[in-house]
Amino acid sequence: QQCLNEGVMKMILNCKTSIALSLGMNNGTNHVENSIRPFSPTVSLTLLADLPGEAQSRNDLPTADIEALLQMPFDATNMSAADAMLDTLQLSIGGFINGGGEMQDSLLCLTLKSLRKWAEICKSITISRLMETSPSNSTTGNSFLSQLVALLSSQSEQRQWSTAHHAEDVIIQSANVLTACLDNTSDFCTQSRRSAVSSMLSSIQAPVEFLVSPLRNSEMHLWEDATVALSNLASTLAREEMEDISTCQLQGSFDLIQLLLELQAHPVHTV
Repeated sequence: QQCLNEGVMKMILNCKTSIALSLGMNNGTNHVENSIRPFSPTVSLTLLADLPGEAQSRNDLPTADIEALLQMPFDATNMSAADAMLDTLQLSIGGFINGGGEMQDSLLCLTLKSLRKWAEICKSITISRLMETSPSNSTTGNSFLSQLVALLSSQSEQRQWSTAHHAEDVIIQSANVLTACLDNTSDFCTQSRRSAVSSMLSSIQAPVEFLVSPLRNSEMHLWEDATVALSNLASTLAREEMEDISTCQLQGSFDLIQLLLELQAHPVHTV
């Protein structure tokens, strides 16, 4: 397991270096620039997206051992494969979230796909964890959660997307990441989880219009897969603090209830 963990970590760190170099960020990579041949960002993010599936496909390790492997601290850094992956993907999303062309949009979609696949397999990737700021994003202070909320808000609707496919895929992947993290109850009953849920609920209101804006956009363009992903996220969020939401004790509860009623009346997909 130690050898396998070392191989996974080296792959992730190589991908991180490659992404950093593609973004013109040499900080912390100078000592390895000459020792590796960087991957392209597309190859790096595709490899990161494939790693969870490759780990799950091993027949010689039970599921519990695979999970432990991905959480195993590596050498003196005390960073696990999941830690290194989150740090790498936050570097990537920070570099591509503002767009600039079809390649940037494609790389953003790949980043979100990678995060979704890791969130589905790693119990440590909770909604609380998404609130934390990774070392690669410590200067901006933006957490994964704030970036995902931004991609599912009116801010994303104002962004210039290169293709409709990328615009829809970002909605689908972002919503599925948040749903997977909410479904993960490893941090259940913690204050950090409650804070994350409260943050999402309050963001539903104007002017952010979390969930509301992408749903409106999806219905206008007849993006049924995006509508399904948003519906799943909205209903999962509603189950999180059901008693407080049903009595509108949390800010944004009434807006979420209204959204769910709209989805209930949807001609194709209801909640």
